[in-house]
Amino acid sequence: MARTFTASDRASLIRLATTLPKGSEERKTLLSALGVSSSKQAHIGDQTLDQLVDMAVESVGGDPTNSDFTPALKRYRDQWNNAVEDALDGWVSNNMDKFDLEARPFAHIRGEADADDIVEVLLEHRGGAGFLYFMEMEGAGVGTWDGDWDQLFQKGSGTVTELSRHMANKLKRPYQNLKNEIDEIGFASVPEDEDGYEDDTYKRNRYAARGALIRLAASLPKGSEERKVILASVQRKAGGKR
Repeated sequence: MARTFTASDRASLIRLATTLPKGSEERKTLLSALGVSSSKQAHIGDQTLDQLVDMAVESVGGDPTNSDFTPALKRYRDQWNNAVEDALDGWVSNNMDKFDLEARPFAHIRGEADADDIVEVLLEHRGGAGFLYFMEMEGAGVGTWDGDWDQLFQKGSGTVTELSRHMANKLKRPYQNLKNEIDEIGFASVPEDEDGYEDDTYKRNRYAARGALIRLAASLPKGSEERKVILASVQRKAGGKR
């Protein structure tokens, strides 16, 4: 019986997507299928936090069953979410003229938008500001500059990059606190008995992304474009093509 597509699979595939060329069909399809590019989530919630922890565990070859949320992790997550909202609020209040309020994401507030309304749109737009700015701080290859945020601002303004610089400056401490705690959980998940562990881990990690891709494809409608693209990617990897 085929395995169910899991949160750990999703974390593995988000990491895989960050390695693909920006704007490529594979990258767009994979992120869309995973819901990263379309989900509305204002902050880093428990599900997203679980995926970030899974990625940290996987990166050190740890055991996901040995990783647990700590009180400190949730505290630092909440501090991060508050810091993202405060930083956005401060920037938006001073840059209202840089937004294209005729853009579709602003349709429900058009004609009466204030700074709070715009911040709410930014928080929820295409994956959620909390997640996207965290990934930018990670240097993970996923962020607001991926193309979907350009429509929010006046054309040719370069505002996405300007806002990213502002956020990176304001979020240094809350990011480092959250990142350190996630890493601590990842390292703590590594089994103490490492006799023969490295070879097993190498084999498991080598095939994790391919297996996750297959399970994701199986969960999509037969004949769908997303399913075709993902299966084509699996076949290329199996054949050793890059």
